[in-house]
Amino acid sequence: MRNEERKFRETVETMPSLAFIAKPDGQRTFANGRWIEYTGLTEEQALGWGWKAAVYPDDLNQVLKKWQELTVSGDELEYEARLRRGRDGVYRWFQTRALPVRDKHGKIVKWYGVINDIEDRNAPNSYRRHCSLKPVSTIGELTASLTHEIKQPIGRQ
Repeated sequence: MRNEERKFRETVETMPSLAFIAKPDGQRTFANGRWIEYTGLTEEQALGWGWKAAVYPDDLNQVLKKWQELTVSGDELEYEARLRRGRDGVYRWFQTRALPVRDKHGKIVKWYGVINDIEDRNAPNSYRRHCSLKPVSTIGELTASLTHEIKQPIGRQ
């Protein structure tokens, strides 16, 4: 059991994402070292509802509403919000995704989540904003679309 816990901690602490474990209502019971390092909050500050201090104030209501909806629906969690970087106070866009862990009766007992920096994807000058990829319905269309984008540099649009 200790070996499994050690492997789990090693994995969570070395993954290139911010990670957390939360109670069914969203209160954090664990935040990995990357989360602590990025936000500049101490582990004690990050737990419970303390994590809210890192969320951009204009995004916080949306984030809390999402958590409230999930306590009822039990769906997978996914949202985008800005988080404050502790070392300089800059807010960057992140995508939060979490899966519920259920007991044998289907009741949510906790959430495992990861948070990934998507600032470059959301930036006005990012590749995503410059190209006009259309939705694709098949793997073939996706491959053709990607091939076209690779062969046609942004400057030639």
